[in-house]
Amino acid sequence: MNNTSAYLPSGYILRTGRHKDIWGIIKIYYFELTNHMFFRLILFFCIVLIGLYLLITDDITKLILLIIAIGCLAIIIPIIILILLQILSIIQESKTSEMLMIEYRQKVVAFSIFTHLKNYSEIKKLHVKYNHRHKGLGSYLVRTIIQKVNNQPIYLLAAPKALHFYIRLKFVPIPRHKLPKIYSKASHQGFIVLGFISK
Repeated sequence: MNNTSAYLPSGYILRTGRHKDIWGIIKIYYFELTNHMFFRLILFFCIVLIGLYLLITDDITKLILLIIAIGCLAIIIPIIILILLQILSIIQESKTSEMLMIEYRQKVVAFSIFTHLKNYSEIKKLHVKYNHRHKGLGSYLVRTIIQKVNNQPIYLLAAPKALHFYIRLKFVPIPRHKLPKIYSKASHQGFIVLGFISK
């Protein structure tokens, strides 16, 4: 059930983010990506292959195991690079942006990173920990940002799976010629740009 209430569920607390929260945010990203069953299975398979490689003496079998292990690593390494790029992006964005955090039992379970610029605002990141989704936390963060930006347009790059979520919160596609330059360029490159324009 999707909770789109204007209130946080019992036990959840909204607060302004602080610089030290960066590591909590990074942990959420890191553990959600590396706890994914596919990642764990590939990593386990790689470890088993390397173990077998060390135990087996037959050269042809060793070569086959080595090729398969390299294939597994070729899948894992891009995921690790993606995690590192996300971490660097979060650290960079936190230096010039505001953060809102939602805590549950004194642990960060959802966050948003957003920026006020001269003529508009932008939501750079919005994330809710997997086991705390469908409780209205993401909606609550977006509504709080809308209240904080004082009638400025708010833009964001939307992942396809998040389109319905943002459209439900009154974000709409904006024609490319009406977007700020950076978003117009992103739209031209195929990114989905949504905007919230207060009336």
